[in-house]
Amino acid sequence: MKSDTKPNRGGPLARELATKLRGHILRDCRPGERLPSEAALARKYERSCTTVRNALSILAAQGLVIRRHGSGTYVAERPGRATGTTGLLFRGAPAYLLRAPFIRDSYMGALEGVAETGRHVHLLLGYRQGFATIADDFDRRIDLSMIDSIICLEVFNHNLLAELGGQMTTVAVDFACCQHGVSSCCLDHQQNIETALEHLQSLGHRRIALVGHLSTRHSDPAIPARTDAFERALSARGMAFQPSWIVTIQDAKQAIEMVRRWAETSPTQRPTALICINCSWLVAEAAVCEGIDIPGQLSLVALGGATSWLTQMQSGLSGFERDNVQLALTGRPTDPLDPRFAPLCRMQLTEVVLPFTEMGRWAMAEVLRRIGRPGLQPRHKTFAGSIKPGNTIAPPTRP
Repeated sequence: MKSDTKPNRGGPLARELATKLRGHILRDCRPGERLPSEAALARKYERSCTTVRNALSILAAQGLVIRRHGSGTYVAERPGRATGTTGLLFRGAPAYLLRAPFIRDSYMGALEGVAETGRHVHLLLGYRQGFATIADDFDRRIDLSMIDSIICLEVFNHNLLAELGGQMTTVAVDFACCQHGVSSCCLDHQQNIETALEHLQSLGHRRIALVGHLSTRHSDPAIPARTDAFERALSARGMAFQPSWIVTIQDAKQAIEMVRRWAETSPTQRPTALICINCSWLVAEAAVCEGIDIPGQLSLVALGGATSWLTQMQSGLSGFERDNVQLALTGRPTDPLDPRFAPLCRMQLTEVVLPFTEMGRWAMAEVLRRIGRPGLQPRHKTFAGSIKPGNTIAPPTRP
């Protein structure tokens, strides 16, 4: 049996075990069912009887079990599906939760989904870039035994999701998850790319580039999925595929490099339109600084992250870090009153609107579908965006 040698053994270890027992009870036990003895639980989970006793006391205080002296511990009558607490787990600082549209919209959608159910919601923030286990990363700060379900917003970590899915009702948002016990909803990348291409093709564009966060080494499986979807969609339309115009842009310097290469390429060879994944404001700002007219010479369609140009330039916020083109070029932040940027401040960008709010609502509905129903299988769902026309125009010269 593992020795409880960690400090404050009556606290974190008991909460960790309470979380595991809570997941087991919610998944596998029926109201009134008698749990194994403390000694049996201590052997199974490799903990001391004292830790087991403390963990059961935590669950009893939460009303999940009833302890009867001389008889044992029993599962309480399960509360209605509209009661309890759901945790919303997000990896990152609170400020980014509010600034990043895809995170914020998922969060607000989940809150909308819970508003009329009587449930409670706790926001859980994890700041470390790499998660190991729940015990190592959360139990020192957060008592996960206080929640019966969890919705993970943009947490792309297989080990963490597997551990969560083994302990409580778990739903991952914007992540196509194959972990046992985890439901998931994600964007339909193929459909979203096709929607953008269909709009551009209808205007006469034939040379189209894909730019944004596209590194195939990224842990988010959506990143390579976007590139694959772009290649398939082009092929299906009989359009030429140019690998050199699938460009990773994560900061202003990369946006400047891409725009300069575009300007140096022959007009008969360079793209007439870009599908921008979370980088449209950086590309547009770089184009203006390089004397390129948007959209007169180069049209943009934003796939996610299209907010007001003025707000973006004032804050200097890109999709991934605080950065802007003027800062990279001159060492000074962009001046929103610079007359060159006036057209961008008024621009209503063509956008594929991604349904993150709807995904957040679906995630909460999936929690309510599964909570307290042992053996109910997880579901997986994809969501497609819709085009919001702006000022994308036909190419300057048709091929």
